[in-house]
Amino acid sequence: MKVYTHYYKLSDNEGLRWRTLLQFGNSFEIIGSVVMKNPGSSKPKGSKEIEDKLHLSSLSMFDDTKDPWYEFTTDDTMRKVAVLFASYYGYNNVNKLNGVIQIFNLFYIMDPNEQRAEQKMKNAGLPANFHTPQDLLNYDIEKLQAPVYLGFGDLAFTDRFRDSAIRYFKSVINSEKRPAYLNVNFEENSFYHPQYLCGNGCNNNTSIYIRSKFKASPLTDEQINNGVPLPKLKLSKEERLSLIHDLSECYPSHGLDAFQYNPKDFKTIRFCMPCGLQCTVTAIGEGYIGIRHMETPKGFSYCKDNYEDKEWLDYLVLGELGFERNANSSFWIGVKSLDYFTDANAIIQFIEDLNGHQLFSQNPLQRQAFLQNIKAHNRTSENQ
Repeated sequence: MKVYTHYYKLSDNEGLRWRTLLQFGNSFEIIGSVVMKNPGSSKPKGSKEIEDKLHLSSLSMFDDTKDPWYEFTTDDTMRKVAVLFASYYGYNNVNKLNGVIQIFNLFYIMDPNEQRAEQKMKNAGLPANFHTPQDLLNYDIEKLQAPVYLGFGDLAFTDRFRDSAIRYFKSVINSEKRPAYLNVNFEENSFYHPQYLCGNGCNNNTSIYIRSKFKASPLTDEQINNGVPLPKLKLSKEERLSLIHDLSECYPSHGLDAFQYNPKDFKTIRFCMPCGLQCTVTAIGEGYIGIRHMETPKGFSYCKDNYEDKEWLDYLVLGELGFERNANSSFWIGVKSLDYFTDANAIIQFIEDLNGHQLFSQNPLQRQAFLQNIKAHNRTSENQ
């Protein structure tokens, strides 16, 4: 899952996040919409706005504003939204989703604490291009695309947000095909938040009923009584091992070069990459793809130790390619979870895209000039 959004920093401790998109797989086709309370704990991935023209071309389809787009981290609510829509489509795992889930909110102040966020809202402005909250609400409702899940919880029944919640409700209930999970009487709906619906309250009878009816083919009452299993967020050990097996079978036909290949190792396979790097795909632990040099000293830490082209490689792997690194993965320049991938072909395509990335072809002088341009851009952005 990747998270794209418009972001407005209001102060050191306050921000506004609007037009959030959860993107799965390679597609930017809309596969659903969800309306919730307010943005939670998701944070920007760095301070730099997205500049890649291919990404911007895809994102420009979602609104006609000139506001910059940012990539954000995922939070638990977003993961629960993924589970809910995987359930809608009848998938057993969220990694089978392919497309964009739109996130709308009753208000857009970033704070996981609902009461605190509502207080901040009194002093905060609106996203650019909107003069009144009503303008923003009209725009958001216009952009809703089925299937739509309304998950604003008890905030729907407060004096402050009731009218907005009713507007969303009427838009969905009066659509061409009324969703089976909604009661035509506004007051008789629970509007469970996905965090509760697919989390702590997943075994609540009402939660089971809502999830059973919020499906492309709603379940009958008899089927509901037999239980509704939730899709998984993580691949099982057997699924991870199956990916490695399929990968070892098909990689030669794609012209990939294996590195230190061991046919008796059924958990891990490594591939050569440009610039003396290797890409390791493993089912060990929770399963991940990792990038590091082909040769590193024993005990080497990419978090603490210096290495050739450190600044450039960190920017490329952690920034451009979307890998992550922390103290627990310090022997890698970056890692990415196997849960992002649906099958071996998706991994093959990912590795081919890595090897063909234009930044790998730059010579040292071009890399230095590229980094200087990035730093200059960041300084300009900070001073604005």
